[in-house]
Amino acid sequence: MAHYNDMREFLEELKKRGDLMVIDKKVSPVHEICAFTRKASDMGGPALLFTNVEGYDMPVLSGLYGTRERVHLALGLGDDTKSVIKEYVAHENKFIPPVTKDNNALYVIDGSRARGGADRRRGGPVQAAHPDEL
Repeated sequence: MAHYNDMREFLEELKKRGDLMVIDKKVSPVHEICAFTRKASDMGGPALLFTNVEGYDMPVLSGLYGTRERVHLALGLGDDTKSVIKEYVAHENKFIPPVTKDNNALYVIDGSRARGGADRRRGGPVQAAHPDEL
């Protein structure tokens, strides 16, 4: 089973497999990216890498984990359901303990910290913290 050192390595593997479509055409971040992503998802299609996003100087990647096969590939799991379940069971009780500071829970996410809690404007969890909050 493969192990990828970084996102670029994983994207190269997807390209080799024909599971990444690079779109160089100028696209709107408001409607077009969503429409392309939805269509690719509905068809079980490839992940999409938009390299020319109107108003931005960086690419946008969407649908990276849009199929079970890509999730299994990214996690280095086999294609069969048994191996996925086996891997899940082996790790289901290995929790990352929260770190607290001033009674505000901080969660360790991939080696970085993010303040826990809810963003009341959007109703979702807070995904980032400023260094001075840590």
